[in-house]
Amino acid sequence: MKAHSLLAVSAVAAWAGLVAAGFAAWDRYDRTPGAPGTAPPPGPPTGPGVTAYLHPHCPCSRATIAELAALARDRGPTPTVAFVLPPGTEPGWESGPALDAAARAGLAVRCDAGGAEARANGAATSGHVVARDAAGRVAFSGGVTPARGRTGECPGRGAVAAVLAGGEPLVPDAPVFGCPLFSPACEREGPCRP
Repeated sequence: MKAHSLLAVSAVAAWAGLVAAGFAAWDRYDRTPGAPGTAPPPGPPTGPGVTAYLHPHCPCSRATIAELAALARDRGPTPTVAFVLPPGTEPGWESGPALDAAARAGLAVRCDAGGAEARANGAATSGHVVARDAAGRVAFSGGVTPARGRTGECPGRGAVAAVLAGGEPLVPDAPVFGCPLFSPACEREGPCRP
C-alpha cells in the first residue's frame, strides 16, 4: 500500500472514531439528568393538579410541554406550566418557542418571577413536574421525559398519568432532564448546560 493511501485510510479511521465518540458523548449528555429536586415539604393540601416548572429558554422544555399536552388530551385536567423567571428580568423575557408551544398545546401558563414557587416545590431543573392527587397531596415530583429533549414512555410520565386518572403512581419521583433553573449563567444567557 502506498504511503498516501495509508495516510488517507488512517485519516478516515480517525475521523470515524471522532464522530463515534462525539455521538456517544451526546447520547450520554442526553441521558444524564439535571440536579435532583426535592419533594415539596408537607403542608396543607392545595388542590389537585399538575404543574411543570420550566426555564423558558431551555431547549428541553418543549419535550416536557409535549408530554403534558399528551397527558391532558388523554386524562385531563389541564396541566399548568410555570415559567421560572430570574430576578430582574425584563417584561417578555419568557417569550420564545417554549411559551408558544405551551400556548398552542392549550396548557395553562403563568410566570414564576424570581422562582419562589419553583423553589418551594423542590424544583431545581427545568422540566420538574409536581402532580397532586384529588386530596391535594403531592403524589409525584420529578421529570416526565426519558431524556433531554426527548418524548416517550418513562416512569415519570406513567406516574403523572396515574395521578390524573385518580390512581396511585408506581413511582413517587423520576429523574428530570433539562437546564438548571437557578444557574447564574442560565439567568444571564438563556439555554445552558449543567
